[in-house]
Amino acid sequence: MYTKTIKFDQINDQINVLGLEILQIISNNGGIKVQGIYDLLTQKHSDITLNIVRNSIKRDIKQYIELRGSKKTGGYYIKR
Repeated sequence: MYTKTIKFDQINDQINVLGLEILQIISNNGGIKVQGIYDLLTQKHSDITLNIVRNSIKRDIKQYIELRGSKKTGGYYIKR
């Protein structure tokens, strides 16, 4: 599915394509929630699910983003 790996600007680790797309979405839309990320991704990829988005955040890009606010009302931002 999404196994190609590429580098994201100054990040030394390799991130899969989906992780990179999620990072770009969060970078362009600070404070976005998982549902918003999912809505933007499904415009390009019809096979994406909410669980795929959540798992990618937890496993692939957690060290590059942070959740500000509560789990219910907070959103994701790029770590600075």
